[in-house]
Amino acid sequence: MMPRRRAVTHRPHAPGAAPEAARVRRKNSGSSRLRRYLSLHIQAWWGSLGRIARAPLASFMTIAVIGIALALPGTFLTLLANMQKITAGWEGNMTELSVFLSKDLSNDAAAALTTELESWAEVESVRHITPEQGLAEFQRTLGGDDWLTLLGSNPLPGVLVVRPTVEQAAPERVQSLAERLRDLPEVESVQVDMEWLQRLHAIMALIERGVWILAGLLALAVLLIVGNTIRLTLESRRDEIIVLKLLGATDAFVRRPYLYAGAWYGIFGGVVAVALVSAVLWGLSKPVAQLAALYHSDIVLGWLDWVTAAGLLLGAVVLGYGGARLTVARHLRRIEPD
Repeated sequence: MMPRRRAVTHRPHAPGAAPEAARVRRKNSGSSRLRRYLSLHIQAWWGSLGRIARAPLASFMTIAVIGIALALPGTFLTLLANMQKITAGWEGNMTELSVFLSKDLSNDAAAALTTELESWAEVESVRHITPEQGLAEFQRTLGGDDWLTLLGSNPLPGVLVVRPTVEQAAPERVQSLAERLRDLPEVESVQVDMEWLQRLHAIMALIERGVWILAGLLALAVLLIVGNTIRLTLESRRDEIIVLKLLGATDAFVRRPYLYAGAWYGIFGGVVAVALVSAVLWGLSKPVAQLAALYHSDIVLGWLDWVTAAGLLLGAVVLGYGGARLTVARHLRRIEPD
Protein backbone atom coordinates (compact mmCIF):
# COMPACT_ATOMS: atom_id res chain seq x y z
CA MET A 1 0.00 0.00 0.00
CA MET A 2 1.54 3.27 -1.07
CA PRO A 3 2.10 5.85 1.72
CA ARG A 4 -0.05 8.85 1.47
CA ARG A 5 1.72 12.04 0.59
CA ARG A 6 1.15 14.91 2.87
CA ALA A 7 -0.29 17.86 1.12
CA VAL A 8 2.08 20.81 1.02
CA THR A 9 0.39 24.11 1.29
CA HIS A 10 2.16 27.36 0.53
CA ARG A 11 1.26 30.04 2.94
CA PRO A 12 1.18 33.45 1.36
CA HIS A 13 3.60 36.00 2.78
CA ALA A 14 2.15 38.68 4.92
CA PRO A 15 1.46 41.83 3.03
CA GLY A 16 4.51 44.09 3.05
CA ALA A 17 6.92 41.44 4.34
CA ALA A 18 9.16 41.47 1.24
CA PRO A 19 9.53 45.27 1.08
CA GLU A 20 10.24 45.34 4.81
CA ALA A 21 12.98 42.73 4.43
CA ALA A 22 14.48 44.70 1.56
CA ARG A 23 14.53 47.84 3.70
CA VAL A 24 16.26 45.95 6.50
CA ARG A 25 18.91 44.63 4.08
CA ARG A 26 19.49 48.12 2.67
CA LYS A 27 19.74 49.55 6.17
CA ASN A 28 22.25 46.92 7.25
CA SER A 29 24.21 47.42 4.05
CA GLY A 30 24.25 51.19 4.54
CA SER A 31 25.38 50.97 8.17
CA SER A 32 28.06 48.48 7.15
CA ARG A 33 29.38 50.87 4.50
CA LEU A 34 29.35 53.72 7.01
CA ARG A 35 31.28 51.67 9.56
CA ARG A 36 33.81 50.70 6.90
CA TYR A 37 34.12 54.32 5.77
CA LEU A 38 34.72 55.56 9.31
CA SER A 39 37.13 52.69 9.98
CA LEU A 40 39.24 53.60 6.95
CA HIS A 41 39.37 57.27 7.98
CA ILE A 42 40.29 56.44 11.56
CA GLN A 43 42.97 54.06 10.34
CA ALA A 44 44.39 56.71 8.01
CA TRP A 45 44.20 59.35 10.77
CA TRP A 46 46.22 57.37 13.30
CA GLY A 47 48.45 55.88 10.63
CA SER A 48 49.51 59.34 9.49
CA LEU A 49 50.33 60.26 13.09
CA GLY A 50 52.51 57.14 13.33
CA ARG A 51 54.40 58.13 10.19
CA ILE A 52 55.08 61.58 11.66
CA ALA A 53 56.30 60.00 14.92
CA ARG A 54 58.69 57.70 13.01
CA ALA A 55 60.57 60.75 11.66
CA PRO A 56 60.89 62.86 14.83
CA LEU A 57 63.64 65.25 13.75
CA ALA A 58 62.15 66.18 10.37
CA SER A 59 58.66 66.41 11.87
CA PHE A 60 59.90 68.62 14.73
CA MET A 61 61.60 71.03 12.31
CA THR A 62 58.48 71.30 10.18
CA ILE A 63 56.21 71.83 13.21
CA ALA A 64 58.61 74.39 14.70
CA VAL A 65 58.72 76.43 11.49
CA ILE A 66 54.92 76.37 11.26
CA GLY A 67 54.60 77.43 14.90
CA ILE A 68 57.06 80.32 14.54
CA ALA A 69 55.44 81.50 11.30
CA LEU A 70 52.01 81.61 12.96
CA ALA A 71 53.29 83.00 16.27
CA LEU A 72 54.65 86.19 14.66
CA PRO A 73 51.30 87.59 13.44
CA GLY A 74 49.56 86.19 16.53
CA THR A 75 51.94 88.11 18.80
CA PHE A 76 51.65 91.32 16.80
CA LEU A 77 47.84 91.14 16.72
CA THR A 78 47.68 90.54 20.47
CA LEU A 79 50.03 93.45 21.18
CA LEU A 80 48.01 95.63 18.80
CA ALA A 81 44.81 94.71 20.64
CA ASN A 82 46.47 95.73 23.91
CA MET A 83 47.56 99.03 22.36
CA GLN A 84 44.02 99.69 21.16
CA LYS A 85 42.66 99.12 24.67
CA ILE A 86 45.26 101.47 26.15
CA THR A 87 44.71 104.21 23.59
CA ALA A 88 40.95 103.87 24.01
CA GLY A 89 41.48 104.96 27.61
CA TRP A 90 43.67 107.82 26.46
CA GLU A 91 41.04 108.97 24.01
CA GLY A 92 38.35 109.04 26.67
CA ASN A 93 40.58 111.03 29.04
CA MET A 94 42.09 113.48 26.53
CA THR A 95 39.34 114.20 24.01
CA GLU A 96 37.45 117.38 24.83
CA LEU A 97 35.13 119.63 22.89
CA SER A 98 35.03 123.37 23.56
CA VAL A 99 31.45 124.55 23.11
CA PHE A 100 31.27 128.37 22.78
CA LEU A 101 27.91 129.72 23.88
CA SER A 102 26.04 132.75 22.60
CA LYS A 103 27.15 136.00 24.25
CA ASP A 104 23.62 136.92 25.30
CA LEU A 105 23.12 133.60 27.12
CA SER A 106 22.92 134.05 30.89
CA ASN A 107 24.90 132.01 33.37
CA ASP A 108 21.70 130.37 34.65
CA ALA A 109 20.75 129.27 31.13
CA ALA A 110 24.29 127.99 30.60
CA ALA A 111 24.05 126.02 33.86
CA ALA A 112 20.76 124.51 32.71
CA LEU A 113 22.34 123.55 29.39
CA THR A 114 25.21 121.94 31.31
CA THR A 115 22.77 119.78 33.23
CA GLU A 116 21.02 118.79 30.01
CA LEU A 117 24.27 117.78 28.28
CA GLU A 118 25.36 115.70 31.28
CA SER A 119 22.28 113.54 30.72
CA TRP A 120 23.38 112.60 27.19
CA ALA A 121 24.52 108.99 26.89
CA GLU A 122 27.62 109.89 24.84
CA VAL A 123 28.81 112.57 27.29
CA GLU A 124 30.90 111.69 30.33
CA SER A 125 31.25 115.14 31.92
CA VAL A 126 30.64 118.83 31.23
CA ARG A 127 32.53 121.74 32.78
CA HIS A 128 31.05 125.24 32.62
CA ILE A 129 33.46 128.17 32.29
CA THR A 130 31.64 131.47 32.80
CA PRO A 131 32.76 134.62 30.94
CA GLU A 132 34.10 136.00 34.24
CA GLN A 133 36.18 132.88 34.86
CA GLY A 134 37.51 132.99 31.32
CA LEU A 135 38.46 136.63 31.70
CA ALA A 136 40.25 135.97 34.97
CA GLU A 137 42.20 133.11 33.33
CA PHE A 138 43.29 135.42 30.48
CA GLN A 139 44.30 138.04 33.00
CA ARG A 140 46.51 135.58 34.89
CA THR A 141 48.04 134.36 31.61
CA LEU A 142 48.78 137.74 30.00
CA GLY A 143 49.23 139.86 33.12
CA GLY A 144 48.19 143.49 33.65
CA ASP A 145 44.84 145.24 33.24
CA ASP A 146 45.75 147.81 30.59
CA TRP A 147 44.35 145.83 27.68
CA LEU A 148 41.12 145.21 29.62
CA THR A 149 40.43 148.94 30.00
CA LEU A 150 40.68 149.34 26.22
CA LEU A 151 37.95 146.78 25.64
CA GLY A 152 35.51 148.33 28.05
CA SER A 153 33.54 145.12 28.56
CA ASN A 154 34.16 141.41 28.74
CA PRO A 155 34.28 140.07 25.16
CA LEU A 156 34.53 136.41 26.14
CA PRO A 157 31.51 134.11 25.86
CA GLY A 158 30.65 131.29 28.19
CA VAL A 159 32.30 127.96 27.35
CA LEU A 160 31.29 124.37 28.03
CA VAL A 161 34.12 121.83 28.04
CA VAL A 162 32.49 118.54 27.02
CA ARG A 163 34.29 115.27 27.49
CA PRO A 164 32.81 112.26 25.63
CA THR A 165 32.71 108.76 27.04
CA VAL A 166 35.38 106.21 26.16
CA GLU A 167 32.98 104.43 23.80
CA GLN A 168 32.36 107.69 21.93
CA ALA A 169 36.04 108.73 21.69
CA ALA A 170 36.56 107.43 18.14
CA PRO A 171 37.11 110.27 15.64
CA GLU A 172 33.92 109.69 13.67
CA ARG A 173 31.82 109.58 16.85
CA VAL A 174 33.46 112.70 18.25
CA GLN A 175 32.67 114.47 14.98
CA SER A 176 29.06 113.31 15.19
CA LEU A 177 28.80 114.64 18.75
CA ALA A 178 30.27 117.96 17.63
CA GLU A 179 27.65 118.25 14.88
CA ARG A 180 24.89 117.52 17.38
CA LEU A 181 26.19 120.25 19.70
CA ARG A 182 26.38 122.76 16.85
CA ASP A 183 22.68 122.25 16.18
CA LEU A 184 21.76 123.54 19.65
CA PRO A 185 20.31 127.10 19.56
CA GLU A 186 22.40 128.21 22.57
CA VAL A 187 25.68 127.22 20.86
CA GLU A 188 27.69 129.64 18.76
CA SER A 189 30.46 127.27 17.68
CA VAL A 190 32.19 124.02 18.63
CA GLN A 191 35.91 123.44 18.53
CA VAL A 192 37.55 120.04 18.86
CA ASP A 193 41.20 119.23 18.35
CA MET A 194 41.01 115.92 16.50
CA GLU A 195 44.31 116.11 14.66
CA TRP A 196 46.26 114.07 17.24
CA LEU A 197 43.38 111.61 17.49
CA GLN A 198 43.20 111.15 13.74
CA ARG A 199 46.97 110.65 13.54
CA LEU A 200 46.84 108.06 16.30
CA HIS A 201 44.07 106.10 14.58
CA ALA A 202 45.88 106.37 11.23
CA ILE A 203 49.05 104.93 12.77
CA MET A 204 47.11 102.10 14.42
CA ALA A 205 45.29 101.33 11.18
CA LEU A 206 48.59 101.27 9.29
CA ILE A 207 50.11 98.89 11.82
CA GLU A 208 47.05 96.65 11.70
CA ARG A 209 47.13 96.56 7.89
CA GLY A 210 50.83 95.70 7.96
CA VAL A 211 50.25 92.89 10.46
CA TRP A 212 47.51 91.35 8.29
CA ILE A 213 49.75 91.56 5.21
CA LEU A 214 52.53 89.86 7.19
CA ALA A 215 50.03 87.21 8.33
CA GLY A 216 49.04 86.56 4.73
CA LEU A 217 52.66 86.15 3.63
CA LEU A 218 53.42 83.82 6.53
CA ALA A 219 50.26 81.80 5.80
CA LEU A 220 51.53 81.34 2.25
CA ALA A 221 54.86 80.24 3.70
CA VAL A 222 53.08 77.65 5.86
CA LEU A 223 51.29 76.30 2.80
CA LEU A 224 54.60 75.95 0.99
CA ILE A 225 56.31 74.33 3.98
CA VAL A 226 53.60 71.73 4.47
CA GLY A 227 53.33 71.16 0.74
CA ASN A 228 57.06 70.58 0.38
CA THR A 229 57.08 68.19 3.35
CA ILE A 230 54.21 66.16 1.90
CA ARG A 231 55.87 66.18 -1.54
CA LEU A 232 59.06 64.69 -0.09
CA THR A 233 57.00 62.06 1.70
CA LEU A 234 55.21 61.16 -1.55
CA GLU A 235 58.49 60.79 -3.41
CA SER A 236 59.95 58.60 -0.68
CA ARG A 237 56.90 56.30 -0.89
CA ARG A 238 56.59 56.23 -4.65
CA ASP A 239 57.03 52.44 -4.88
CA GLU A 240 54.43 51.88 -2.16
CA ILE A 241 51.93 54.11 -3.95
CA ILE A 242 52.51 52.31 -7.26
CA VAL A 243 51.89 48.94 -5.60
CA LEU A 244 48.66 50.22 -4.02
CA LYS A 245 47.43 51.46 -7.40
CA LEU A 246 48.29 48.13 -9.03
CA LEU A 247 46.17 46.43 -6.37
CA GLY A 248 43.26 48.66 -7.32
CA ALA A 249 43.47 51.37 -4.66
CA THR A 250 41.68 54.59 -5.60
CA ASP A 251 43.33 58.00 -5.51
CA ALA A 252 41.11 58.94 -2.58
CA PHE A 253 42.39 55.96 -0.58
CA VAL A 254 46.02 56.73 -1.42
CA ARG A 255 45.92 60.46 -0.65
CA ARG A 256 43.89 60.19 2.59
CA PRO A 257 46.87 59.54 4.95
CA TYR A 258 48.82 62.45 3.47
CA LEU A 259 45.91 64.85 3.93
CA TYR A 260 45.63 63.81 7.55
CA ALA A 261 49.38 64.20 7.93
CA GLY A 262 49.03 67.83 6.80
CA ALA A 263 46.26 68.32 9.38
CA TRP A 264 48.49 66.86 12.10
CA TYR A 265 51.30 69.23 11.16
CA GLY A 266 48.79 72.09 11.44
CA ILE A 267 47.52 70.95 14.85
CA PHE A 268 50.98 70.64 16.35
CA GLY A 269 52.14 73.86 14.69
CA GLY A 270 49.10 75.70 16.09
CA VAL A 271 49.84 74.42 19.60
CA VAL A 272 53.44 75.60 19.26
CA ALA A 273 52.23 79.01 18.02
CA VAL A 274 49.87 79.44 21.00
CA ALA A 275 52.67 78.45 23.39
CA LEU A 276 55.13 80.90 21.79
CA VAL A 277 52.66 83.81 21.87
CA SER A 278 51.86 83.10 25.52
CA ALA A 279 55.59 82.95 26.34
CA VAL A 280 56.26 86.28 24.62
CA LEU A 281 53.39 87.98 26.45
CA TRP A 282 54.56 86.51 29.75
CA GLY A 283 58.09 87.78 29.10
CA LEU A 284 56.84 91.30 28.30
CA SER A 285 54.31 91.56 31.15
CA LYS A 286 56.83 92.49 33.87
CA PRO A 287 58.71 95.18 31.87
CA VAL A 288 55.38 96.71 30.81
CA ALA A 289 54.20 96.81 34.43
CA GLN A 290 57.47 98.46 35.51
CA LEU A 291 57.19 101.07 32.74
CA ALA A 292 53.57 101.78 33.67
CA ALA A 293 54.55 102.23 37.33
CA LEU A 294 57.04 104.94 36.36
CA TYR A 295 54.16 106.89 34.79
CA HIS A 296 51.84 106.14 37.75
CA SER A 297 49.59 104.04 35.53
CA ASP A 298 47.90 100.70 36.12
CA ILE A 299 48.38 99.39 32.58
CA VAL A 300 48.54 95.60 32.47
CA LEU A 301 49.47 93.59 29.38
CA GLY A 302 46.56 91.36 28.44
CA TRP A 303 47.06 87.64 27.88
CA LEU A 304 46.20 85.66 24.80
CA ASP A 305 42.41 85.40 24.70
CA TRP A 306 40.66 82.17 23.74
CA VAL A 307 39.32 83.64 20.48
CA THR A 308 42.82 84.39 19.19
CA ALA A 309 44.11 81.03 20.43
CA ALA A 310 41.25 79.18 18.72
CA GLY A 311 41.85 81.22 15.57
CA LEU A 312 45.52 80.24 15.54
CA LEU A 313 44.70 76.56 15.99
CA LEU A 314 41.96 76.56 13.37
CA GLY A 315 44.06 78.56 10.91
CA ALA A 316 46.98 76.18 11.40
CA VAL A 317 44.80 73.13 10.70
CA VAL A 318 43.30 74.73 7.60
CA LEU A 319 46.72 75.74 6.28
CA GLY A 320 48.20 72.31 6.99
CA TYR A 321 45.34 70.44 5.37
CA GLY A 322 45.20 72.90 2.45
CA GLY A 323 48.93 72.68 1.77
CA ALA A 324 48.77 68.88 1.81
CA ARG A 325 45.74 68.79 -0.47
CA LEU A 326 47.28 71.10 -3.06
CA THR A 327 50.49 69.08 -3.15
CA VAL A 328 48.87 65.65 -3.20
CA ALA A 329 46.44 66.63 -5.95
CA ARG A 330 49.31 67.81 -8.10
CA HIS A 331 51.93 65.10 -7.53
CA LEU A 332 49.77 62.03 -7.07
CA ARG A 333 48.74 62.10 -10.73
CA ARG A 334 52.39 61.85 -11.72
CA ILE A 335 52.87 58.59 -9.81
CA GLU A 336 51.33 55.92 -12.02
CA PRO A 337 52.29 52.30 -12.72
CA ASP A 338 54.23 51.86 -15.96
